[in-house]
Amino acid sequence: MPAEPGGFGPEWTLARAIRVEGHGLHSGSPCALTIGPACGGWWLGPAGGPLQPVGPALVRGTGWATRLGGPEWELSTVEHLFGALHGDGVDAAEIRFEGAEVPALDGSAAGWVALFDAAGRVPSGAPARRFVLRRPVAVAEGDRAVRATPAAGPQVVCHVDFPAPVGSGIARFSGGRAQFRKETAPARTFGLLAEAPALRSAGLARGAGLHNTIVFDAKGPIGRPLRRPDEVAQHKLLDLLGDLALLGAPILAHVEAQRPGHALAHAWRAAALAAGEIAKTAVSFR
Repeated sequence: MPAEPGGFGPEWTLARAIRVEGHGLHSGSPCALTIGPACGGWWLGPAGGPLQPVGPALVRGTGWATRLGGPEWELSTVEHLFGALHGDGVDAAEIRFEGAEVPALDGSAAGWVALFDAAGRVPSGAPARRFVLRRPVAVAEGDRAVRATPAAGPQVVCHVDFPAPVGSGIARFSGGRAQFRKETAPARTFGLLAEAPALRSAGLARGAGLHNTIVFDAKGPIGRPLRRPDEVAQHKLLDLLGDLALLGAPILAHVEAQRPGHALAHAWRAAALAAGEIAKTAVSFR
């Protein structure tokens, strides 16, 4: 029997293509994705255009969301999708997009996991690929930091500490699909009601609402309760998993993040690559 998706052994991909349509979290504009079988990691490109391997060279921006780009295209808010691919063990996929943003769905990764289940999973015929961290690497910005040490498997710990009423918390990922599905995938994106007018004036959060976002006022979440007490921490962990996945494959490391954001996660990746502590080519495992 092949290893479980997400573990070592064969590389896992989808059994058939799936399509999802929706609206972007920040732009509010219509968008769509088709995700299908592939071999040799994740491949991304516009509908009808050339595909490119997902990796650090595609990163174009990290303000409020992670944005990828090619010669004639850009795609924003990719972190939830790649967090889902990473956490749920879909090692290879061909991703075609229409529009300039990934559909927000309900603001979590639960919808992506359901779509992966609907498509089914099969080995791609290639071995699983993982990046290996050789020595410890850390980056810090004030009281925010990402630190990583070599490990036999992917381990990620995310600490958050926001002013009340959002609060603090810790979320952990140890590489297992069951844990990811139960704890991290259902965690929705969040924001403050008081910040909404300024964000929308800046062209952000125009697709956000109570249907896809935890909105906090001065007293706590409005409209709907939290899905779990640590939902905010779990969502920041989802973001971090998505940003780490943009190496092009999961990394074998123990990553400890204190109040991370997109820019800090990508600064850590850049520092590790620049120092030569991550091999430029993923290692294959059978």
